[in-house]
Amino acid sequence: MIQKCPRCRFVLITHKLDEIEVDHCHHCGGSFFKPDQLSELFGPLLSPEIWKTDGLCKDLGLVRLKSPASGQAMRRYRIFFKHAVETDHCEQTGGIWLDKGEADRLCKMVRAASQAKTTPLEKVRPKFGFGDYILQIIFSIPLEMWHPRIRFPWATTLLIGVCIFVFAIELLSGVDEQSAIIKLFALHPDCLSTGKIWQFCTYIFLHAGILHIVGNLIILYVLGDNLEDAVGVKKYLMIFFSAGIIGGLAEALVSTPDFIVGASGAVAGVAG
Repeated sequence: MIQKCPRCRFVLITHKLDEIEVDHCHHCGGSFFKPDQLSELFGPLLSPEIWKTDGLCKDLGLVRLKSPASGQAMRRYRIFFKHAVETDHCEQTGGIWLDKGEADRLCKMVRAASQAKTTPLEKVRPKFGFGDYILQIIFSIPLEMWHPRIRFPWATTLLIGVCIFVFAIELLSGVDEQSAIIKLFALHPDCLSTGKIWQFCTYIFLHAGILHIVGNLIILYVLGDNLEDAVGVKKYLMIFFSAGIIGGLAEALVSTPDFIVGASGAVAGVAG
C-alpha cells in the first residue's frame, strides 16, 4: 500500500533514524511513526501510555487529516506543559503523525514535565522516600533522577566492571606503595620522564579503599548512563578519559603526591 502524507499528499518515503525505519515526507518534513517507534527512538517517556494522561494531554477529536496507514480520519491530541504540541493519531493502527520539528518539541516537553516538582506525570514517576534522603545526607551521594534512557549503557557498565575487577585484584594482592601494580599503573609525577605515559589512563581504574571506589562508582552509575545515552559511546568515553587525564595531570602539578589513583577526575568530567 502506497502511503501518502496527510498534509501535502506526497508519497511517504522510508527514512532510517538510528536503524529504525520511519515513513517520512521529504516535502513538508513530517513523519508517521508506527506504534512504539517514538519510545524506541526517543525513550520510554514518549510512549503514549505515559504522556496521554489527565492534565498533560487533551483530546481534540477527529480531524480532516487522513491516516497514511488506514486512510481514515485521525484523532488529534494536544500535549501541553508550558508549551503545546498537537499530534494526530491513527485509531486503527496506533500510528502517530508529527509535523516537522514536533518530535523534538514533544520530547523536550515530556522530559521537562517528568522532572518538574509538580507534574501531570506524578502518577508514573518513582517516589523517593525518607530513607533515600537520609542516605544522601549521610553519604553525600546523588539520587537517581527519573530520566529514562533509550539505550543500555554498555560503556558505563564496562567502566564500572573494570574498576571493580581491578579493585578486587588490589585486595587480593595486598597493594601498597611498593607493589608492582602501583609502580606500573598508578600515576606518578615522573611518568613523562620515565616514558610510562599509559599511567595517565590506568591510574583511573585503581582506588585507595572501599569508600573511594564506592563514592566514584555511585556517581558514575547515576550520571554516566544518561550522558552516554545523550552523546553516544564515543563522545562519552572521550569525555571520561579526557577528564581523567587532565585531572591526573592537574593533581600531579598542584599537589606533587608520590602517586595518584582513582576515577575522581574522570567522574567529575562526567558530572560536569
